[in-house]
Amino acid sequence: MKKKNRVFAERLMVARARRLTTQAELAEMVGVSGQTISAYERNIQTPSLDVAVGIADALGVSLDWLAGREEQSKGCPCDLCQYNPPSSMGGKPCAMCPACAAEN
Repeated sequence: MKKKNRVFAERLMVARARRLTTQAELAEMVGVSGQTISAYERNIQTPSLDVAVGIADALGVSLDWLAGREEQSKGCPCDLCQYNPPSSMGGKPCAMCPACAAEN
């Protein structure tokens, strides 16, 4: 398996966990099945560019970060940090942000 695909799979799992989003929820947001998201996370399938962009938008991360072209995501992906509006998060707070954790 290609290294870049493995990076995408690992970072997809990390970004989804930060959003407290299930595979089924993410799948609905981007218009694929939950099984497809699972296949991406297990590095069995690689998403099309359109789907990868949708995943990045839904999770509030850059496509470059998901693909392994950036080493760090651009801060906390939550509205408290002015990074992403809560509507793209389905109204869920970021699980990794100290500001969000203090709110919950």
